[in-house]
Amino acid sequence: MYRVWMMTLTALALVFLSVWSGNAATLSGVVTDTGGKPISGAFVSAKQQIRKMTVSVVSGVDGRYQLPNLFTETYTVKAAKIGFTTSSGDMTVNEKGGARNFTLAATEDVADQLAGNMWLAALPEGDMKARFITGCTVCHEGGSKIVRGPRDQDDWEAVIQMMRESVDIYRVIPDFDNEELAAWLVAHKFGVQPANIPVPDPGEDATAGVVITEYDVGDAASWAHDMTIDPNTGAAWVGDYVKDDLIRIEPRTGAQTIYKMPVKGGGMHTLHFDRAGYLWITLQLTDMVARFDPKDGTFRLYGGFQKGSLVHSFAYDEYGLVQFDNDGRMWMTEFGTNALVALDPDSGNLTEHPLPGDGGHPYGIAMDSQGR
Repeated sequence: MYRVWMMTLTALALVFLSVWSGNAATLSGVVTDTGGKPISGAFVSAKQQIRKMTVSVVSGVDGRYQLPNLFTETYTVKAAKIGFTTSSGDMTVNEKGGARNFTLAATEDVADQLAGNMWLAALPEGDMKARFITGCTVCHEGGSKIVRGPRDQDDWEAVIQMMRESVDIYRVIPDFDNEELAAWLVAHKFGVQPANIPVPDPGEDATAGVVITEYDVGDAASWAHDMTIDPNTGAAWVGDYVKDDLIRIEPRTGAQTIYKMPVKGGGMHTLHFDRAGYLWITLQLTDMVARFDPKDGTFRLYGGFQKGSLVHSFAYDEYGLVQFDNDGRMWMTEFGTNALVALDPDSGNLTEHPLPGDGGHPYGIAMDSQGR
């Protein structure tokens, strides 16, 4: 699963709906078409390359936008909307802010602008579509050009076979024939003809009042799989599945601190804090769990899981914090070996409970108020 993502990922942006304080500069302007008509619902963004932060807003019904609380630095600014060409350029924002208007030209070449749901909606309902979603797009974003192609039948067969052979850790592809699925995708023009679905105008609803801040993490080889928020500091923590990097992001400034995992090829997957302030991490590729202490930057590793267990999810409460049962044990799922596991974090002792039946892949787990 992750090998395709490694090829397609340039940087993963973590999205937060933010209310900023401390940065006073505001960039404002208006977005219009080539005839001077205001464009509602255009996404206007300002990216600070060194901080690896991008702030975005949506133009209102009058075409106007305001990017608030920017640093007095140089940004790459951009305006984009489905059905229009993108306009971008660099500019420096000073203490008084800045002004930048955008003129967008209409275009019918919108394939690369559409999200995956537009492509999936063009496929006919039925068993084949259900299996395609379960086996492929449950992980891969169908709107990505490297995923949707377009491809001919031979190319689709080759891609499907590649995924069967390379994704041994997540062998959940439904039982379909490669040739049959490839022929079905080609016949229904997947990647060639999207569905004709009206796109809502975000400039006409509450989206127009939202400020979105994105943080680039890792590089082209990264797979930033999971993230969580430290309830004590508000910092974001991200696990790089491929590079064994645990990354801390300071939301206000974008400052990033990288902690290297003490095990190589761990496959950081799920991240959750507990009420004591520890960060718990599943390491799928080494059949381990790690506990990280943000106060001193130290790790404790827990082994003893079955080989190929693919430790997946922790039981957590309504706040996203790891739960412990009445005996002080934490519970998690083994996706690869169809079992539940109880871990005593003090002693490191594990108790595995195989689930009935064959071929199960337990994903999430929940604990009730009685610790069951």
